[in-house]
Amino acid sequence: AMGIVRVMRFPFISPPDPISLATAQKTLTILGALAPSRGAGSAEDRSNSGQWGHGGAMGDGDDVGVLTATGRAMAALPISPRHS
Repeated sequence: AMGIVRVMRFPFISPPDPISLATAQKTLTILGALAPSRGAGSAEDRSNSGQWGHGGAMGDGDDVGVLTATGRAMAALPISPRHS
């Protein structure tokens, strides 16, 4: 939502653990906030179709995913994604 494409490359003053970032990405994918950026259909189509059978996996390691409409709505709320 902030326009940061690759969080792993963001110049944090105190960068988070890469495993924590990967876990967060998987959680956001399972919640429907992120969709794989590669593959059939648009992220919007995948978001609305409920086809989240990949268990949070984004495919290859270079796929950072795209923010879905659900993800944009979740980002607007000042609470944890799990509660939104």
